[in-house]
Amino acid sequence: MEVKELEEKPAAQLATDLSVPAGGIKMVAPGETQRFPAFLPMQHPYEREKFFVRECYPIYYDLIMDKLYTKDKRCVVITGAPGTGKSLFYAYFFERFRQEEERQNFTIVTAAFTSESKLTIVVAFKGKQNEPIGTSEWPLSSEFNESIWQVDGANTIRLYDGPPFVETPYPLKMVCFTSPKENWLYRFVKDTTVRTLCMPVWTPDELWRAATRLGYNSLSPPLTRAMIDDRFTNFGGVARECLELTEEVVQTRLELFEAVIKEMSPK
Repeated sequence: MEVKELEEKPAAQLATDLSVPAGGIKMVAPGETQRFPAFLPMQHPYEREKFFVRECYPIYYDLIMDKLYTKDKRCVVITGAPGTGKSLFYAYFFERFRQEEERQNFTIVTAAFTSESKLTIVVAFKGKQNEPIGTSEWPLSSEFNESIWQVDGANTIRLYDGPPFVETPYPLKMVCFTSPKENWLYRFVKDTTVRTLCMPVWTPDELWRAATRLGYNSLSPPLTRAMIDDRFTNFGGVARECLELTEEVVQTRLELFEAVIKEMSPK
């Protein structure tokens, strides 16, 4: 598959055996479902127990790790159209990173930000331990701020869901998962220590496979292939609308979509 990067083309050899990622950690294969880490702070809460692992997830993971720890970049931004699975890739990245043997001494600082870059909650973990080593909502407690938020080092990585109001100074490491915000992304145009990758939209076949793996086709009423194809015609490869289980929600968004197009049309 083609990986879209705003600054440079990736090396093709980064995509190797997708079912056994670099580091020897056995993760579910692309096209299957994975348990969602319910304790992970999210910009928008995810209420289901599992999520679908896209084909691009392990490829992007290896690419990010190459940027951070081989090419020594300080930050990788994952962006793209809303509803394409950036936040769920955040969950995939978190789970895979913390399970790798060489990351067991790492402090993983995870945080959720609103679309206006307001910090809501921070949760820190050590390696693959499920129990957080610290948690604080905004405003951060003085103890959390001093013992975790302000502490950095070679064995610390920050994973942010949403555009942060703070930047991680070089050579500290950060991965940010966010919808495209022109003003926010523009800050990094001339920063050679930051790389920006674009999450690809979904194909109809990929959407249908996700629906079947998640069991949406067995619900009452079921989500059918015909429904997905029809929604794809209207919304493109955006999973948020194409995999929505409530038809009324889809119709409301379609009406809003049509109203915006009508407003943009010549009078």
